[in-house]
Amino acid sequence: MAKKIVATTKDDFIKALKESVASEVALTNEQAKNLYETFVQIVKDTVSTENKLVLSGFGTFKKRELKARKGINPKTGERIQIKASKTVSFKAAGSFKSEL
Repeated sequence: MAKKIVATTKDDFIKALKESVASEVALTNEQAKNLYETFVQIVKDTVSTENKLVLSGFGTFKKRELKARKGINPKTGERIQIKASKTVSFKAAGSFKSEL
């Protein structure tokens, strides 16, 4: 089984990325940060234009459109109209789910 790499924040992720490839490629912190930011930008650009990004073994990012709906303001109890909006959903691949 491969060594588990855990990162809970952007900075942790960049550090883990740098350390995990250190034996193959020497990355500076700046290069690791650029690699992370490039990955995030690719995900954003692909999902916004193609509506879906499938990363085999990891999962699928998919754009979803939410319809306008009625809701309740939790502070005041007042009924409100929530506007239609767009969001991104993520569905984990089966192999990823089996590791959880």
